[in-house]
Amino acid sequence: MTRHAAPAERREQILAAALRCFAAKGLHAATMDDVARAAGLSKGAVYHHFRGKREIFLALADAYEQLVDHLMQAWEQDPGMHVYHYAPYEVTALKRLVVAHQTGEDYLDDLLRAGVFVDLYAVIRRSVRVGQPSYSIKKLEPLYMGDQLRTGEVTNAADSIAEYAEYCAASWSPSFLNAATSRSFHHVRRMPRASDFEPWSSKP
Repeated sequence: MTRHAAPAERREQILAAALRCFAAKGLHAATMDDVARAAGLSKGAVYHHFRGKREIFLALADAYEQLVDHLMQAWEQDPGMHVYHYAPYEVTALKRLVVAHQTGEDYLDDLLRAGVFVDLYAVIRRSVRVGQPSYSIKKLEPLYMGDQLRTGEVTNAADSIAEYAEYCAASWSPSFLNAATSRSFHHVRRMPRASDFEPWSSKP
């Protein structure tokens, strides 16, 4: 039986699509039609949740400020905190949001200067030589996943992007949700294995 997305889920879907559109075309050039197409929804469905592009922009700004506030609070409670990521995508996205929303620049600058963000891709490139065509984290899984190596349909970054687009347009069919849940469990299972892998350890 088809389950319709809850309003909060639909808003998140629209905001994610809008962020991609604004990043690709710029705030002024992107249109509500672009946002609707990127979200896989009708223009009317987008307007049902947001009165216009300005309201979407303000919602994105609010979400960004909440993220930065959360990071700053966590850092104040634990000065030794780090935010680990793989490749510069997340940091690049945060910098783009600073430019787009003109807020949080000092906070983000403090986090960057203090080395809170740690790019594990750079760590691996400097410390490990692998017999793989790239240092994509999915290509490195054979080094630490063992018998839990992924064997499903989504095995690379390009497939992940296509799968996310399918998720945005999905009607929440049981088969799709079951497949997505299975892949999520794979990511959870691989974390302990990755943390035991030598380049991730804190040993000298």
